[in-house]
Amino acid sequence: RHRHRGAEELLVLRGGFRDDAGVYRAGTFCRFEDGTTHHPVALDEGEPCVFFAIAAEGIDLFRDGA
Repeated sequence: RHRHRGAEELLVLRGGFRDDAGVYRAGTFCRFEDGTTHHPVALDEGEPCVFFAIAAEGIDLFRDGA
């Protein structure tokens, strides 16, 4: 899991991932607002998840259960 310190903008280029809010596949643009906490997991569909993200303020990483 991680929390965004500021807004993050992300474009999925290949494959995809899922989190508590949904599923994001190639071509999907996402914006996660400041303070958003989520746990993205790559989809197991035979193709790696490749994305371009801008998180200028960074993120805070958490261990499971934190």
